[in-house]
This record gives sequence, structure tokens and C-alpha cells, in this order.
Amino acid sequence: MEFTNIRSMDNQGRIVIPSDIRKRLNIAGGDTLEIKSNGQDIRLRKCDASIPYNRQFQTFLTILYEVVKHGAFICDTEAVFSAKGVYLPDGSPIPEELSAYVEAGKETIFDLSRPIYILPYIKEPVTALFPIPNQEACPLALVMLCRHKKPLSDMELGSAKLVAATLAHKFM
Repeated sequence: MEFTNIRSMDNQGRIVIPSDIRKRLNIAGGDTLEIKSNGQDIRLRKCDASIPYNRQFQTFLTILYEVVKHGAFICDTEAVFSAKGVYLPDGSPIPEELSAYVEAGKETIFDLSRPIYILPYIKEPVTALFPIPNQEACPLALVMLCRHKKPLSDMELGSAKLVAATLAHKFM
């Protein structure tokens, strides 16, 4: 559900989030909000400050990369949180097509004859997506890339699925 609410900002850069939005999103005083800007828009998202995403994500991605030797990253529907085995800076945008899969929250093995590329300069196509259920409103996913445009083996897919399940368990 989308709606527009217009608020004025005070001299110190503060705005008031309307009470109906705070109630619907369960936002209370002291909650941590993530603020993102793409140069034109500003987006606020409630986040759990107790989860140090990048450090823990990087640890799990490093272990996975040592086993499978394929690039992998963890993202939400908008951006990359952490990556290993591929140059993807934190905050890199997610293509709309991939975002839809993350939003759906279903394990997906992609057809490499119709590849999805995370960024134009990355020539490794997305090969698998494993959702990471969590308590936050925004869905997360572990996304695997494949080298040489060959499908991942059952062992590689199983390893990625295990890492995603471990992360889900850790953040529930």
C-alpha cells in the first residue's frame, strides 16, 4: 500500500513520521532507521541495529567461497549488503528483475540460457537464489553467481543452501 504524506522539515533537518505509518510499521522512539539516497529520493527503512550485517555476512560468504569458488552476495530487494568472490561494493543496486525474485522469497535456480547479470561489468550470471528469512520487513537472499556460465553442481548448491539456512537461523 502506497500513499503520500507531505511534511515540513525543521531547521535541524528533522521531520515527523505520521503516527499511522509508525503504528503500521511498528516504529517506536529509539528504533534504528536506515536512510538511503539515490541522489533524488530518500528512503527510510526500519532495521534491527543489533545485527551487524556486513561482518557476519562476510564471515559466512568467506566460508562459502572457500568451498565453492563462485562469487556470492547477500542482498535485499534494493542493494547488496556483502559480497565475496566478485567485485560488488556494499550498496550496489540490484536489477529490478532480480529484486522481484528476492521479494518473492522462493529458492530459485536460474536458467543460464536467459542470464541475469547483477551489473553490466560483471560477466558472471546469477545462477541461484536462496531466501534468508528474517524478522525484518525487507526480505534478504543469498545469491550465487557462476563462473564460465556452467551450472553449479549439487554440492555447490547444497553448500549455498546450507549457508542461507544457517544465516536465517542466526537472525531469527
